[in-house]
Amino acid sequence: MRYILAFIILFFIIFMGCITNNPIITEKSIPLPPIETINHPPVINVSSNIKFRSASEMKRIIEKHSGLSYYPEDSQYFLPTKENMEVIIPYLDNLFRKMGVHYIADGTDCDDFARLKAELSQLIISQAYEIEASPTIFVIFVVQKYEWASVKSGGAHAVCVYACVDEENGNKVEVYVWEPQSMEIIKITDYPNRDGIFYVGGEKAEVGEEKNENKNK
Repeated sequence: MRYILAFIILFFIIFMGCITNNPIITEKSIPLPPIETINHPPVINVSSNIKFRSASEMKRIIEKHSGLSYYPEDSQYFLPTKENMEVIIPYLDNLFRKMGVHYIADGTDCDDFARLKAELSQLIISQAYEIEASPTIFVIFVVQKYEWASVKSGGAHAVCVYACVDEENGNKVEVYVWEPQSMEIIKITDYPNRDGIFYVGGEKAEVGEEKNENKNK
């Protein structure tokens, strides 16, 4: 219930701001409500080069670019642009800071940050593009064997992952890990805890050495 309430409050803050703010934008740009710390409100540029993927295609993309087993939850997907995500990630970071959202052990911890930011990112992209497909933004759970993005090693950890199109690099498809408690991102192929991923797309994957052993069988 608390997740639903928090989601409704954040949805109201984000989208009601669009009613009272009218920045000068192009025909295919969607304004985001301004935050006091941002002098010029960011916009989402809606790409005309939308890449759709079926559930089976999305499964192949994730497995090809990340080496992970992936189990789609929706029947149709589309990939946001790398530029879209570079706008949304700092925007949500500023929004959370303005609202005073901070880490509270077992209260507002890593899985809460990951779920909220992944869902809000999906919501912003989906509302901007207005197409019947799910943006490729997800939550994964990992064994935090190595420190990364100022999160110490040890125990389980939740982060966001997204597949996007790099329009400035020949429309190449890339998969990134995003630490939701900061703005740090890294290609999933370079993510130090990649072998520790044990939950992605609604299904459990094998962890660590067991996963590597089974891959070699």
